[in-house]
Amino acid sequence: MGITIGSARHDEKNGYTGGAKGDGLQTSTPDHKGEVSMQNFYVHKKGWNVLRPKDPDNAKRIADNMKAACNNKNLGYSQSDRYGVIKDGIKTTKPSNCDCSSLVRACVKEAVGKDPGDFTTANAINKLSAMGLFEPAFPYNYSSVLYSGDILCTKTKGHIVIVTESSNSRPAAKPLKQMKISKKGLELIKSFESCQLTAYKAVPTEKYYTIGWGHNGADVKPGMVISSAQADAYLAVDIARFEKAVNDTGLQLNQNQFDSLTSFVYNCGTKNLRNLINNRTLPQIADAMLLYNKSGGKVLNGLVRRRNAERALFLDPC
Repeated sequence: MGITIGSARHDEKNGYTGGAKGDGLQTSTPDHKGEVSMQNFYVHKKGWNVLRPKDPDNAKRIADNMKAACNNKNLGYSQSDRYGVIKDGIKTTKPSNCDCSSLVRACVKEAVGKDPGDFTTANAINKLSAMGLFEPAFPYNYSSVLYSGDILCTKTKGHIVIVTESSNSRPAAKPLKQMKISKKGLELIKSFESCQLTAYKAVPTEKYYTIGWGHNGADVKPGMVISSAQADAYLAVDIARFEKAVNDTGLQLNQNQFDSLTSFVYNCGTKNLRNLINNRTLPQIADAMLLYNKSGGKVLNGLVRRRNAERALFLDPC
């Protein structure tokens, strides 16, 4: 079948705890004998569940990260020192350790720029699935086709690996559906962004002036005056930009969740959107919205009301 997998396997004494830092068994690269190394695909006695990245580029980076880890002599195995790879990184230049779960966590984290959080082989599928970046998990059987970047985890607590090479070519990905804000979401934004046709600064310390439906930027000059039609045109351009920001998160969202996050990023910006979703499940994202209620370090009643409205919409099933 032409499939190679990589994983953290055992320490220099074929044990699992207390191993020395670094790979004491690696003798060459590509490494097929070390503590952290590649091997030909096999079917685990506990069976595999397969988790496949939605984005082929993420899949390639995940596979490449595992290959780099397997070929890094500084990366060894020890369950009692499993977080070394999270602290030092896959390409660490000093001796460090990992176990099979923390290594997969590091491969995913460094590939997608988002930490799935701590997990073991007992809850890896659920933890990784919560990122919204993987297709639904499925059980491996002998007719299953595996691709580079697929993550294989035993059906019960045991082992987790990444497919580093596959002779199977992954079909071209279907373009992800690009969601658009609904009338309900647009009305939510307008209810908090009153239309002002003369440029102003809501807070004196703001860098730029604001005009229209909360349009803010270097193109807004002091004393600038626009028409209602121009305000709506600015709104359309801004909405499109923030729709893209939400779509680019890769999260699987229903319409209300999408509208809620579009309103959030319209008000708080793309950097805060990334911080909001980082390492959080969808219910945790809803709760974390409430934290973004300050301007200039002070809680503002208007922001409190807006965050509560966005959270309520996020949690309202379509």
